[in-house]
Parts: sequence; structure tokens; C-alpha cells
Amino acid sequence: RQTGSATPERPSQLRPSRSALTTPEKRPGSTGHSNIPQKLARSTARDTHELRRRDLRDFFKEGQIFLAPPVADPTRAFYYTLWQENRESKIATKYLVERGILPPGEHEKCLAKYREFRKKEKLAARDGAGVVRSKKIPSGRKKGRR
Repeated sequence: RQTGSATPERPSQLRPSRSALTTPEKRPGSTGHSNIPQKLARSTARDTHELRRRDLRDFFKEGQIFLAPPVADPTRAFYYTLWQENRESKIATKYLVERGILPPGEHEKCLAKYREFRKKEKLAARDGAGVVRSKKIPSGRKKGRR
């Protein structure tokens, strides 16, 4: 070992201490300005990119509102088989269209029926035809008791 060498003996002497890097003026290559806004801008752009990349609504079919359930979902299987047995089923059509389960060709046909059902429902609600009114039983006597 040479005692008068110019190279440092320990690796920790090769890099500056943490306290030397805490202020912007002491960082190597720094102009003395704080670059916090640049970091925030970069992280915001990255977060926006990740959100845009993860947004599955870009892949939704027309009329689809919810994410498609997994193939093994029993509710999906129920409504799909109900629709196969009865193509005019309102609840099956609604479920399949709103979740985008059917292939594109079948989805378009089913979407047309779905829109017809919705249109009829709106008309019925506006006309009051779908309202069921129950008979009121007089409070003095209950039906079926003597």
C-alpha cells in the first residue's frame, strides 16, 4: 500500500455525501433552479398515459355500459342460454348488450332489439300504461278474516 496515493482508499469517498446533494446548487450539472415542476409535469404525463392505456372503455361495443364479465361467470351463462332459447327475451337482451358479450354481428342485431325495447318502455312510461295500481283494502276489515 502506498500512503501518498491520489486515489481514495474507501468507495464511500468516490461519491459525494447525501447532504451535499440535497440543495439544488450543490448538485452536479445543476443551474441552481429547483426542478420540482418538471418532475411533477413528467409524473402527470406518465399518469395520464397509464390511465389512457388502461381505459377499457375504448374497446366497448356500441350500447355497452359495463365491463364484460368473465366467461366462467354463472350470471353470464344464465343470460346467454336464456337468450339462445328465447331471442325475444328483454332481460337477456338487455344484459348481453349492456355488457358486450355477443360477437359483433349478433351484437348489432341484439342492439336493434334493445333499442326497440327501450323506446317502448319510454313510451309506456310517458303514457302511464305500465303503472300497476293496487286496490286499497278498507282499514276497518282485512280481507280473508272474519
